[in-house]
Parts: sequence; C-alpha cells; structure tokens
Amino acid sequence: MCYNSCNCPRLVWQKLPESDSAQPEETDEINSQTGSRISIYNLSATQLQVLRKLALLKLTAHMEKYCPSHRTGWNWDLPKFIRKMKAPVYKDKNVFGLPLTITLQRTGQVLPRNIEEALRWLQLNAADQVGIFRKPGVKSRIQTLRNLVETNICVDYTDQQSYDVADMVKQYFRDLPETLLTNKLSETFILIFQPLLHFLLSVSKHSEINQMNESNLAMCFAPSLFHYSQACKQNIGSPHPKELAENKAGYDCLYYFLKNFNTLFKIPEDFIKQCKSSEIKETKAKLLCDLGSDMGGWRKYLNECQANLLREAKDRQRGWVSIASHYQRVEIAFKKVADGIPLRLWKVSAEIEAPPSEVLHRILRERHVWDPELRSAKIVAQLESRSEVFQFTRGSIAPRPMEEYCVVRTWRTDLARNACLLIETSVEHPDAIPIPNSTRGLVLASRYLVEPCGSGKSRLLHLARVDTMGRSPDWYQKHFGHLQAFLLANIQSSFSGYQNTLGPESKV
Repeated sequence: MCYNSCNCPRLVWQKLPESDSAQPEETDEINSQTGSRISIYNLSATQLQVLRKLALLKLTAHMEKYCPSHRTGWNWDLPKFIRKMKAPVYKDKNVFGLPLTITLQRTGQVLPRNIEEALRWLQLNAADQVGIFRKPGVKSRIQTLRNLVETNICVDYTDQQSYDVADMVKQYFRDLPETLLTNKLSETFILIFQPLLHFLLSVSKHSEINQMNESNLAMCFAPSLFHYSQACKQNIGSPHPKELAENKAGYDCLYYFLKNFNTLFKIPEDFIKQCKSSEIKETKAKLLCDLGSDMGGWRKYLNECQANLLREAKDRQRGWVSIASHYQRVEIAFKKVADGIPLRLWKVSAEIEAPPSEVLHRILRERHVWDPELRSAKIVAQLESRSEVFQFTRGSIAPRPMEEYCVVRTWRTDLARNACLLIETSVEHPDAIPIPNSTRGLVLASRYLVEPCGSGKSRLLHLARVDTMGRSPDWYQKHFGHLQAFLLANIQSSFSGYQNTLGPESKV
C-alpha cells in the first residue's frame, strides 16, 4: 500500500492480514470469578486506541456518578480545562526534577539508568532490611548520593546504606514535575508504574522479616506518587479533614494496585467483546511467501520499496512536519498516513563521519554498537546474497516483556555516487521461533538511505513506522520519533573521530 499526507504514492508497506478478534491465550486466563484477560502488551496501537475510547466512556460515567460533594476522599471534581503553557527548559537537569517524558526522549530509558540500578540493588540487597522505605536515612549521605546520581555517572551502590538509597528513590518520584497519579495521567504511566509496583511487591514478599507488607509500603510510598491539594494544608494544629481524606484515598488507591497487580495490566475479555469486531481485529505480518503476492512476490515488493524510498529522498520536504530534537545534529520529522493504522511515519536524518559502505555495515552487522537495548540477533534464513530474514530482540524494564521482531531485509551498494540503502519489513517465517518472555512487534516500514556528502562523510536518512505492541498512539506521537533520533545519534557518535581515506573528497 502506498500513502502519504497528500494522497500521492511515495512509500510502500504491506497490507496487513486481519485475524479474528484477539482471543486470550491459556496463559492469560485467571480464575473463573474474574474471567479471562489479555495482557496489554499483546495489543496493537490500533486495538488500544479502540479500547481507550471505550474506557473513556466508562470513566466519564463513573466521574458523573461520584462528582457530587460528599465527605469522603473518593469524590472527584470535574477537571477544568488545562491552559496550555510554555514548556519549561530542563537543560540543567539530568535526573531529579526531570519529567519522565524528557528522560525517555533523551536516553531511550523509561527510568534514568541510576534509578533503575538503585531499584535493582535494593531488590537484591535490601529487601530483608527491617522498615525499608519507612526508616529514614542520613540526610547528608542522601544528598551526596543525589549529587552523584544527578551527574549521570554510573553509580556503584555497594558501599551505600540501604535506607539512604531507599530515601533517594522516594525523593526521585516525589520530585517528578508530573505526578504519576491523580491530577494528570503521566504519558509514561504504564511504562513506569508497572515496574514500580512489581518492585514494591518483591519487597513485600519479605514482610515477615522487613515488616513491610503491601499496606505499610502503600502508606510510605503514596505521598511520593500522589500530588495532594495544597489548599487544604494547615501550617498549625491538626491536619485539615480534607487533607486527611486525600491521604487516605491515596493510600487506598496504591494499596488496591498492589493487591490486584496480577490483573491490573490485563484487559478483561468481556471488555473487549463490547468493541466492534471490525475495530478490534488483530493485525499480523504476512508470511514471506505471501508478501507482495499481488505484485509478483516478495522480491518485487522490496524492489518497489526501494524505488519509492529513492523518490521520497529526492522530494525531501513534501508533506513532512519537522519537530525539535534533543540532538543538535539530528533532524526529526513526521508524516501522517491515511491507512487506518494510527501510527505516523517518522523520518530522522544526520550527517555521519564515515563513507556509506561503512555506515551500512554498522547498521546491518553491528547493531550492538548503537542499540543499547539489543539482547539477541540472528539470521533466520539467507534468501540471496543481499537478502535475508533477520530476527532480533530488544530489552525492556521488567516485568514488561522484551520486544521481538522478525523482518525480511534487502540492501544495495551499487547506487549512484556509491550510495547504499536498506529495506526492512516484518514477515512471519517458520524458522523464526518466538523468544520466551517477548512480544513480537510489527515493522510496517524501516528504510535506510546512506548518501555521500563529501570529505568521506555520509548523510543517513531513516524512515520508520513500527508498532512495538502494548503502547497507545499518543505514546508514538510523543516519543517514537525521539527514540529513533536517539538510535541515529548513537550511530553518529560511534563514528566519532573516524579516520577515512577511501571516501570521495568534496571539490573546493
């Protein structure tokens, strides 16, 4: 299928086959009292978009029901329109006080690396400490640790005190500009909240020793995750009744999440059945033998992709909308595609200090150099000298499953001026065995074009449209382009200081 924002044929990707509405696997079934459920990570962006609309209808009904003022902390006021304000600049912040969105866009990590390592260290070394997250650490040591974490230097927690590290972690969540819960749902809510709940539950499993069960952990952690109203706080005397009610509601909410963790990130089957079957159908990649069947086979399909990529490169600006990048030397743009899949086509480009052939080799055979989340990679089938079926996995923060992809890819090195290109798209192949604890993503389009730009340098262009599964269209709009820019910047920096004597020289 060929689409762009102007309805002119430019890029090609496969028309995906649709199966019947997603059915829960046996591993997703829970007891008959609550029915079958499907993990949110097995759902595509299209499916999540439909389910989100249905959830909004149900949530609106609940809000209308509980809006009248009563004396409990569970009554809600209808939210007022949020005035759009100029986004603050966070150039002087690396970890503390930095929004989760900016952290993800800058580093490709849901959590800052040092905070993730702190949680892992606490889970392995401090889960049996009595009163962990309740007993305070030493203020001076905590500040020293904060300063060390803020520098973004890899921190060794071996010599740190457990209570100091625990307090530092609580301070990190408390200092987030956007709260994880209540007044505004964080864009990375599921990505960060599930690992945090998973961590707290691992601590509660040692409650007979550390005296920190789900209730105590909820009591200690709720103030760091909820932003309560400041209007009802009193400086003197006993707390305001509304303040006590809000604190109680925050505790009840977090305690409920901890007690229902196993079903919290799964969708009830009856909820899915309420959607139209045509809207919730599952989309999968085609078998290699079926790819391009209406064009004469997979070779013809990939050749058409190559031709469209070269045409797109010649008309660089048509239909593209540029956005700001966190990397000065990497450009980001997107294009809307009208094919029913709510994912934009993203374009990132940058200048690389290496000739096209070297850049192509790094992309093809050295992904471990520029993709820090790569966990495994293998050639499933060698189709031709320059065509293969390739399978790879990318890691995710636990307990989210890894991302797994199976793509057919072909490349060329015989273009004019020694330019190179690489075409990738998802396929199903019998030899591509599913990886345990992973979810197979869908590469709708991945196109690389490397052109020489003088002095032995290259201009790298990457077009990408990928469904990683388990993420909503809003997540892709806000983050996916920046994550592609992050990977491109890694390719760029991997050639920093590269000495080349083979590339063409520019004329002076």
